[in-house]
Amino acid sequence: MVLDRLARAFPLLLLTALAALAAWLNNATEIEALMPPRAHDRPDTILQDAHSVMYAPDGTKLYEIQSAEMQHIPEGDITLLKEVRIDQTPSGKPILHIKGDTAKLWDRGHQVELNGQVTLRRDDYPGIEPLEVATSNLQLDTLTSKANTSQPIRARTPSRDISSVGMDYDHEHSQLVLKSKVQITYEPAH
Repeated sequence: MVLDRLARAFPLLLLTALAALAAWLNNATEIEALMPPRAHDRPDTILQDAHSVMYAPDGTKLYEIQSAEMQHIPEGDITLLKEVRIDQTPSGKPILHIKGDTAKLWDRGHQVELNGQVTLRRDDYPGIEPLEVATSNLQLDTLTSKANTSQPIRARTPSRDISSVGMDYDHEHSQLVLKSKVQITYEPAH
């Protein structure tokens, strides 16, 4: 009687063991390079001629962003942009315009890295000179309005031509800190 039950259960036990062995072999021989990309590695949204506005938690407008193409990647909640323009409009401060060939946004859009031909331009404002900076890479924190780069820069104000390797820019305090190999040509007003 026990042998009868065992004889009936044997095919089921054998099938379970074979299924477990097949699953183990499948996992053991999986080669990442040969696997198709996972869905979360690919964009889940692609927009052409995109325009969006980001707001701070208190509801104040942080910046407007325009790009020729915007792709959202679910993995890491990253947004990739092409031909991007960012306009920050802080209250009581000059408008800050930033352009780049490409950009990557993360941390809910508060962290931005721009690459390619990047320009940062501060508009003229009472008591604050306009400023234009050109570089190849720029990190921007949209919450604090701070930008930095370790790459060479060329900057221009109405009275100065500036070159440097690396900079920190604080838009809130209209402060530009140059890092190294600094050269400034001062042009006095006539």
